[in-house]
Amino acid sequence: MIKYHPLTILYQIFQLIKNSLFLVIILFVVRGSSDFWLLKYGRIALILFIIVRIVFIIIGWFTRKYEVKEHAFHIKEGIFSTVNSTIPFSKIQNVKRQTNFFHRLFGVTSVTFETAMDGDDDAIVFQVVTKQQAAYLLSLVEAKKDQQETVGEAEPNKEQANKQVTHFRSSMKDVIRASFTSLSFLAIIPILFAFYDDILPLLPFDPDYDGMFQSIVSNFWLMGFLIFAAVIISVIIGMTRTFLRYGKFEISSDDSQIFIKRGMISTSYFSIKKSKVQAVEITQSSLKRLFNMAEVKLISTGKTKSDDNEQEINSLYPFLPYNKAMELIQEILPDYESIDNMERLPKQALWIKLLEPSWIWIIATVALAYFKPAFLSIEQAWWIMSSLLFIIVYMNRILDFFHTQYAINSNQFQLRKGGITTMLIMTKAWKMVEVEVSQNRFQRKLDLASVKTSIRATPIRNEWLNHVPVIFANHFSGWFQTSEQKLYKKIKKKERG
Repeated sequence: MIKYHPLTILYQIFQLIKNSLFLVIILFVVRGSSDFWLLKYGRIALILFIIVRIVFIIIGWFTRKYEVKEHAFHIKEGIFSTVNSTIPFSKIQNVKRQTNFFHRLFGVTSVTFETAMDGDDDAIVFQVVTKQQAAYLLSLVEAKKDQQETVGEAEPNKEQANKQVTHFRSSMKDVIRASFTSLSFLAIIPILFAFYDDILPLLPFDPDYDGMFQSIVSNFWLMGFLIFAAVIISVIIGMTRTFLRYGKFEISSDDSQIFIKRGMISTSYFSIKKSKVQAVEITQSSLKRLFNMAEVKLISTGKTKSDDNEQEINSLYPFLPYNKAMELIQEILPDYESIDNMERLPKQALWIKLLEPSWIWIIATVALAYFKPAFLSIEQAWWIMSSLLFIIVYMNRILDFFHTQYAINSNQFQLRKGGITTMLIMTKAWKMVEVEVSQNRFQRKLDLASVKTSIRATPIRNEWLNHVPVIFANHFSGWFQTSEQKLYKKIKKKERG
């Protein structure tokens, strides 16, 4: 069996230091001179943890090995007890390739093969591999998967299958639009608050002087300059962050797969089989609805994890014009179609939504009434916060009532719901594992029901459609059962053929 790349040790130590950096700054820099016992022993505990973790990283590298055989990965690992696992290529759902600053520094990359399994074996991760080894692993897995999936089927046209079409490539105009729509330019606000105490000594007046604010406001030119400088700096920071994250964003596909590439310094590559897409999700925040923009996500049974906690890589460009997003879905996944004539909830549903108690508001109000936090020196500020939360909760419910729409056709279910943020989800009948219809006491009196659909994903994704007419709920259940029967007959016919 083969050991992982030696740089894996350095990469894991790099990740450890990066994840511990905040605690190091707090314990050794900001509060480094404090003799408080919790901070004193906290420093010792952090040092011991880092030392022990580094020892385990080094020992783990010597004990963890892998082997690539004809149709599976074989992994051997364990320090105190040895664990052998086998992951067939057929279980691999998605392929992800990432190159961050560390990888670029040493001319290497990382590859993750995501499966539909739960637990520790849900992904085969190569945190550090050479680019040649990554290309070899990717080509090997795809070749073996294609062989397994085409057994008993006609041999595909290789020239046609390898033809890759680019559907979207981000431009500078897209980056500028994304930076304003994402409000990333507001990132300067927490930065200014963080450095507030450091900036005060540099100001040309006494911070304790009561007329500090008046001193700035009274000087029109100084005030204008500060506002102008803050706006310019915030816009530059926001555009830089957006450009580094979404620059060189590209969406392409061939006959069987979808490919997503993004990033400037830290680059990400994601590929997924079209047949593995279980659903398509289109989300819009209030700001995106205002600018008629949307984000499209591909829901699959594979898990999409990242060491860098960035935007989910299975997301198409998050700032697409809505019409362009729908066109992309049609181009990439022609089996999915937008259903225009969707039904709305009956008026009785609004009354149920408004009469249902909001436990979030109740618990928050009790907590606010007990602690009575002070805010901006306003007495009895807690009831103002409670009132604002009440308005937000019930405004969201009202918006959800007006936004909720649903429809089914011969084989597709389409649902739009949400208040401040809306979500449109499209899935096929054979991508759903279960449909459940339920009624509570109030729904029964109003001839309403709730429908829960379970979509194949990791974990299983449940979507609720509440307060629909009973007639539709029963029709939906029958539609799903009929689709299941058709799929079962199709499978049996294929097996006999």
